[in-house]
Amino acid sequence: MTNTHLLWPIIAQVILIAIVWLIMGRRRLQGLKKGVIKLPMYSVMKLDNVPDYYIVAARNFDNLMQLPLLFILSLLIAMQFELTNPLILILASAYVFLRYVHSFIHITSNNIRYRFYSYIFSCLALWSIWLTLSIQLLF
Repeated sequence: MTNTHLLWPIIAQVILIAIVWLIMGRRRLQGLKKGVIKLPMYSVMKLDNVPDYYIVAARNFDNLMQLPLLFILSLLIAMQFELTNPLILILASAYVFLRYVHSFIHITSNNIRYRFYSYIFSCLALWSIWLTLSIQLLF
């Protein structure tokens, strides 16, 4: 297994971020065109009375700027220190898959229970990557 195998989960994660970014932009433009959102509302993100449909994609995009950065960092560290192994690749693939599930749920039905499960399991995959890297670096 080569380090380049870990690029595929990173690329998949970046594609997810791009998809959510496009959805967020489309929904914002729709809200502006329909008059549901007024442009000055964006100056301080005061969107209290705006329907959730126009907001959830932005919140999901914000989520994709948090833990996924630790995910990408973990894989870059694995590649830099040549710690690539099948376990990290499997955990990375699981993480990305669960982030796609989480984003899909968040942007569509927003079912809190299923969204929570996908989030927790993705976190478990992420922390398992970090634990694996830590063990490999220490021993």
